Amino acid sequence: MDWMNVLAPLTVPLVGYCTVLLRTWVKTHTAPHTFAALSGLANTAVDAVEQLDRVSKMSAEQKFDLASDTLVDTAKRLGVKLSPVEVNAFIHSAVKALKDSQAFSA
Repeated sequence: MDWMNVLAPLTVPLVGYCTVLLRTWVKTHTAPHTFAALSGLANTAVDAVEQLDRVSKMSAEQKFDLASDTLVDTAKRLGVKLSPVEVNAFIHSAVKALKDSQAFSA
């Protein structure tokens, strides 16, 4: 019995299966770090816009647009694509955290 003839047909499915397992493992282990980084970026963008608002008064819409654009541009430079829904959620979460911290410190 020639072992190469036995092992050769099993190699392709085995490599494919290992690739799927590896891809799943990488996504599972990097997702929390990516989420935390994006959350931190959103907080930084909102803080920066609030600092800028103290100097030049902006409407709420202008502040949201500037913070959103900043988050999207920074995420894009890091190789992360964000949907408009995700951007909206990150920015609103950061705004709520900022308001909660201001209410807590007052």
